Amino acid sequence: KRPFNRRWLIPIAACLVLVLAVIVPFLNRGGGELELKLSEGVWVSYVNKPLTGAGRLDLMPLTEDELFSTHIFGYEIAVFEGTVTGVRNIVYDLGGSANYRAIATIETGEVLRGPLGKGETVTLLLPGPVGSASWVEDTGISSQVTKGTRGIFMPIKYDETAVYEEGGQRLVLLDLADYGLTDGERWLFIEKGEGLIYFEDAYPSLAGAEDLGDVKKIIRSRIMTK
Repeated sequence: KRPFNRRWLIPIAACLVLVLAVIVPFLNRGGGELELKLSEGVWVSYVNKPLTGAGRLDLMPLTEDELFSTHIFGYEIAVFEGTVTGVRNIVYDLGGSANYRAIATIETGEVLRGPLGKGETVTLLLPGPVGSASWVEDTGISSQVTKGTRGIFMPIKYDETAVYEEGGQRLVLLDLADYGLTDGERWLFIEKGEGLIYFEDAYPSLAGAEDLGDVKKIIRSRIMTK
């Protein structure tokens, strides 16, 4: 009998880890791929269970006046009240790695700024997955968005110039949603069972606000003066 050589376990294990990293996102897809009309060389699919992991976003310092401004990075900032009617996690491959996000569908209520009307349905790209073990820094509030969540949302409106590009692959975000959040902390105010949730450090003028009605009044007064 040939002696068993344990040294072979290390390269075999490394190969298995590599194979799993490549195929798990494909096996974990749920609900089919999204049809992409503007993107090139990239696939996006709904996913049932985003993988456990961590990510990091750099939270750019912004004043309250900048957060309430009409544009950021050249994109229009809409402001509307709404109720989430559905949310699904997605996975996309860009540059050889799996990236997890979520797409929320929202029925609008009162529109404080932007081209929308009350009762319209819009889609919103969230900067990380929801309801999973995966964690992305600066998505502490957006990761709590679920079906039935009421909130005030301040996303940017996508156009054909909103693009992620890497390694020859090009993902046009307008293929995924009408609007998107630049981070998952400062651009939304939601009500859950425990009450009003928002990034308090960014909004000193909202101190004392108890519900979305209070937030809406203050935001309306701030943006109407712009």
